[in-house]
Amino acid sequence: MDEAMAIIRFEENAAGGRTEGEGEDRPVQRLTYSVDEAAEVLGISRASAYEAIRKGEIPHIKIGKRILIPRVMLDDLLALWETVIDRHRRWLKARCRSFGDKTVKI
Repeated sequence: MDEAMAIIRFEENAAGGRTEGEGEDRPVQRLTYSVDEAAEVLGISRASAYEAIRKGEIPHIKIGKRILIPRVMLDDLLALWETVIDRHRRWLKARCRSFGDKTVKI
């Protein structure tokens, strides 16, 4: 997803689809994950999450000393990975069919 669409989604999520004075009794939905929360969502350790952030593999923002991972960006990243994995599976399935019953190690 391009950067402009990510910004639009971020702004829509920030507004929560509400107008002023509407839904004041509903809790505000957080727009970011902490590093620990993102690690849990991704199923990786806290140390692995910090390493991925350091390498630029997990999009993040830094406010002072605090590192935050925007939900929209993490959701988009996961959707992208899901698409890549799905395409890879289809590619492998097509290649395996062409070899019949033989097992192919890659």
